[in-house]
Amino acid sequence: GATAADRIAAVLRRAVKGAAATGDVVQATAIALASSDPAVAPLRPLADQAFDEWVTIALQGVEIADRDETVKLLQLAMFAAFVAVAHDRLTLAESGRLLDLAVRRLVVEI
Repeated sequence: GATAADRIAAVLRRAVKGAAATGDVVQATAIALASSDPAVAPLRPLADQAFDEWVTIALQGVEIADRDETVKLLQLAMFAAFVAVAHDRLTLAESGRLLDLAVRRLVVEI
């Protein structure tokens, strides 16, 4: 993409498409990560790290305003979207549209 927002939106679109291709696996994973089960605790940092790596690649050579907070907000939005899909509150298509909107509002190049 031409802008940081374009590239991050593309990453999240691929995540949503990947989730659609896995059936309920991604949604089940989101629910598991949200649980208080101690067995899941070691997996949370790995999920955080993977998301940060995706965004770091998308932002290569670009600075955005409030990077750490923006990345965290986008990660929370993606996580919430997958949980909402798992509970039939959103479709994957709706979650993709909302994630794109979040990216467009949050990612500001400096």
